[in-house]
Amino acid sequence: MTSEREQRGSLPFDEHVVQEAWRVLCPAGKDVLTRSDVLRTWRVFDPSVTLDDVRVMVGPKGIELDDLINILKDKSPQGFDPVAEAFQFLDPEKSGFIDADTLKRVLSQVATGPSCTQIDSDDIRLLIEALDTDGDGRISFEEFAAIEIERYIPSTAEDSKSANP
Repeated sequence: MTSEREQRGSLPFDEHVVQEAWRVLCPAGKDVLTRSDVLRTWRVFDPSVTLDDVRVMVGPKGIELDDLINILKDKSPQGFDPVAEAFQFLDPEKSGFIDADTLKRVLSQVATGPSCTQIDSDDIRLLIEALDTDGDGRISFEEFAAIEIERYIPSTAEDSKSANP
């Protein structure tokens, strides 16, 4: 029997999701991410990453959103599962669960841009309560994978126009 997760497979490339991630991760709403910006963000995922690692991917002038979108569109790996990658990011200890302390620590490290507000314990509690369907006080991969992320990404004015001609 195939699980719902296996049936769903990897998600298609979504430019709107990349734009929203850029808005959150790009400090001060800049148009270009510098090597140091990429290094700071990447180190949240992997503390051992070096500036030399970043130099391989990002030129001396940095990377613009349109360039990143084109790279992701053209090079999106077959079978890449962004839900599994996102869960691994939020579960750096690889425990198989996301608990409140880890969630707060990881989100606080990432949410540094001007449009980001400080994440407090109430925010974390609400997230855990909303996603923890079995009531154990933490989020499993199955609970995380069940999130319909599209519902939580604000639509753009362009999306609204096409939906309501």
